[in-house]
Amino acid sequence: MIRALLLIIAFGAGSVFLAQWLKSKGAGYVLIYFDHYSIETSVWFLFLGIIGLLFGLFVLYHLLSLIFGLIFDTGRYAKNLRKKRQREKNAQGLLAYQSEHWQQAGKLLYSTAASTEKPFISYLLSAKSYLKLKDTSCAKEALEKAGKCENIDRVSLRLTTIDLAMVEGDVKKAEAQLNQALEDYPKEPRVLLKAADIYHHLPKNTSENILTPIRKQGLMSKASIDQLALAQIKREFRNTQDTGNAAALDKIYKKAKGLQQNPECYMAYFSALKNQHDMPHLLDVVEKQLRHNASNPALAFYAGISHDKQRQADFLASVEQSQGKTAELIMAQARVAFALGDRAKALDLVKTSIQMDNETILPNDLLGLLE
Repeated sequence: MIRALLLIIAFGAGSVFLAQWLKSKGAGYVLIYFDHYSIETSVWFLFLGIIGLLFGLFVLYHLLSLIFGLIFDTGRYAKNLRKKRQREKNAQGLLAYQSEHWQQAGKLLYSTAASTEKPFISYLLSAKSYLKLKDTSCAKEALEKAGKCENIDRVSLRLTTIDLAMVEGDVKKAEAQLNQALEDYPKEPRVLLKAADIYHHLPKNTSENILTPIRKQGLMSKASIDQLALAQIKREFRNTQDTGNAAALDKIYKKAKGLQQNPECYMAYFSALKNQHDMPHLLDVVEKQLRHNASNPALAFYAGISHDKQRQADFLASVEQSQGKTAELIMAQARVAFALGDRAKALDLVKTSIQMDNETILPNDLLGLLE
């Protein structure tokens, strides 16, 4: 503004000086003739008039620029104000998401996403918020918007789409999408962790394939990985126990390296074998485990097998000699003695077991001792 004012002053002073100089040299004249009209004036006056006209145009130009500039600045101010308010609402949406206020987060993030520098993030978090509310319709709409953004994170978009399929209850669709994600991003930690999250819904080959990269990348603790592997082994036992193929069950158990001494693992194995009705083989398997570790669940299971009770009595006596007496072992011997018809011995053994551990629970098959 000051620069423009200085230019005007300099221009005006120069014009006046030049006009005075022309006037001092003589009036002179200029004749303008147009369409039967004529104008005659002195040179210096004409020059002064031209200078005045240019000066007026110059002032008009700056005046109009100032007016339109104010109008433009007002509009820009209003636009910037709207953007600021949208950013503030978006920040509120992010805080709501962090605080798990899903309804507020989903609404605010979706409505303000377009005004942010990275709308993909807002649309994606909005979809995740609606999925927490089981609102699949709004989640789909937000995911569609996210997919149309620039510079998107395709892995996050793919995983959220899998979450949508799971919320909708379409497990097959989720499996197909997850398999494709594992194929496209076989070493991506987020994909592997998502696979682990929905591990129990995965087909056998997929669930086995994710454990190795998860273990190598250290994405989960050993205990968590073992739990995943255990869940898979137990499912394989359930799926195979009705096939009448004991050899297949043995193969599954042998494959469970590092988990064979886990009570959940070998008890699932025992239960599956019991459905094969091959009692001699079942006794062999359970006795092998008891020789290694006479755990309470294994002892209870063994005593409940209705086959060759005298063999079981002799075996439990050998376990007592090798591993010593425990309340559960004595209770198992009592169950076998009662099944063999030795009521007095069974009662003495029950008393001994309770004396060793007063929290020992009397099994159902020994309730007859109380009659």
